[in-house]
This record gives sequence, structure tokens and C-alpha cells, in this order.
Amino acid sequence: MTVYEQRALQWCEQYGVVEYKLNKNVLEYNISYPAYLGNPHYTVKHIVNLDTMQETTKQLKRYDPKGVYNR
Repeated sequence: MTVYEQRALQWCEQYGVVEYKLNKNVLEYNISYPAYLGNPHYTVKHIVNLDTMQETTKQLKRYDPKGVYNR
């Protein structure tokens, strides 16, 4: 197991992430939220640089049903 795989696994265990992709030093996963009080369902993509452990997020235009597992 590489250092990046270990860091990704620690991150995912801490934040309850089940479905993720690991590409070299970048961990990517989506979190999907259901429709609530008139707001439509949506998905947020999380990108984590495993060298610096910095996370960036952005809301996607399409809903990802697999992201429900990461909540």
C-alpha cells in the first residue's frame, strides 16, 4: 500500500466516504444531497490533494446517484 493509498483511506474513514477515485496524489469523491423544501437534489464534487491535504469543492450540474453513499 502506497503513502497516497494510506492517506486516502484515512481521509475516507474520517469523513465516511465509501465511493471514491484515487488518481496519483488526488482523491476525488462526490456527495449527493436529496431534494428538500423546494430545493432540487444536487451533487458536490470534493477534490483532495493528498500532498497538502487541502480540499476544494464545486457543485456539479448533474446529479450523481452514487454520491448518496458518501453522506
